[in-house]
Amino acid sequence: VSWTDILWDPITGCWGSHRQVCSSYCYAAFCARRLFRESHLANPHVAPGCDPDDPFAIRFWPERLEEPLKLVRPSRILVCSLGELFSGWVPSAWIAQVLQIVRQCPQHIFQMVTREPQNVHWWNPLPHNVWLGATATDRAMAETAVHALSEVRARLKFLCLAPLLGDIDGAALQGIDWLVVGDLQGSNGA
Repeated sequence: VSWTDILWDPITGCWGSHRQVCSSYCYAAFCARRLFRESHLANPHVAPGCDPDDPFAIRFWPERLEEPLKLVRPSRILVCSLGELFSGWVPSAWIAQVLQIVRQCPQHIFQMVTREPQNVHWWNPLPHNVWLGATATDRAMAETAVHALSEVRARLKFLCLAPLLGDIDGAALQGIDWLVVGDLQGSNGA
């Protein structure tokens, strides 16, 4: 990911209504099922209600929590690149632990991207060092994301249009500071 310095995945996986929609092109699902299958299935920290036999089920990795504390240089850190931090299925205690580490590292910028920006308001305001983004693949999704982002205080707000599958012409993007645009990288995110 060219727009960040470090990937930090204390929570991986996804569960929810959008999961079926994006499963054919989701890079994180591809990685969980093909590249990291064994290590993910060996992790017993599975969110309640998720299938522990699914390598892309939401999992907590407590041993990864303190990684940002060990970084010497101020960095841009992409949080949960292989999962959905703000899914309604992620236990609040897990999200609270992630945000506590973010607060302990004011020297870093934490880039958080979510497909479920409507859930972020529960954590409002976010720590001052968070750049909050929402994934959108077309105009309707972009407008819904912009509305949800408008209800949250974050240092910087952005849309991650990756993959951009439809037209966004005419979408109201007020309050959006940055756009990340990407294309579809083959089948199953490969």
